[in-house]
Order: sequence, then C-alpha cells, then structure tokens
Amino acid sequence: QLSVSRSLGDHHLKSSGVSCVPDVSTSDISCGAYALVIASDGLWDALEDDAAAEVLRCFIDTVVAQNSGPQAVAEQLRQGAAKTLVDRAKELGSRDNILAMVVFL
Repeated sequence: QLSVSRSLGDHHLKSSGVSCVPDVSTSDISCGAYALVIASDGLWDALEDDAAAEVLRCFIDTVVAQNSGPQAVAEQLRQGAAKTLVDRAKELGSRDNILAMVVFL
C-alpha cells in the first residue's frame, strides 16, 4: 500500500509522513554539461552522481566509436543510454525499483 500511496499521495497516510507534495529544485547547468539524468532512488542508491556520469560517458564514447554518422549515434544513444544506467545499478545490487531517463542537452 505504501508504494501506491507514495506515488498518489494517499491522504490517510499523511500523518505517517507520506506526502503528495513533490520536491522541486533548480540548478544552473554548467558549460560542460551534456546530459540530464532523471532517475528513481533505485539508481541513486547504487550510483553516486560522478559514477553515473562516468557510466554515461563510457557509453557515449563506445557508441561514437562504433557508429559512423550522427543519425546512427543519436539512435543508439536514444535506445541505450538509460538502459545502460539501469543495468549498471542492477549489477551493483540495487533491489529497489529502478527508473532512468536521459535528456541530452
């Protein structure tokens, strides 16, 4: 019941600390930023920010080396970037739900 209540903000569990109010923050994007990773705690429990960035950098380097044109590279990145992060979190033993989305800037 709690997993459903966390996503829907079940009001009768409000006294237990469950809230439907999202955490919202803003951040400045640095000049060298190339992607935004939006993920659930299943990923972040297994990977620190720098480790996720390194996994993504290695994936990008591999894709660029294996493909000849920008369209092929873009297609491979679209299909595999988030999956690569999720797979790495699983390899590191994450047992929580793992969701990741990668937005290339």
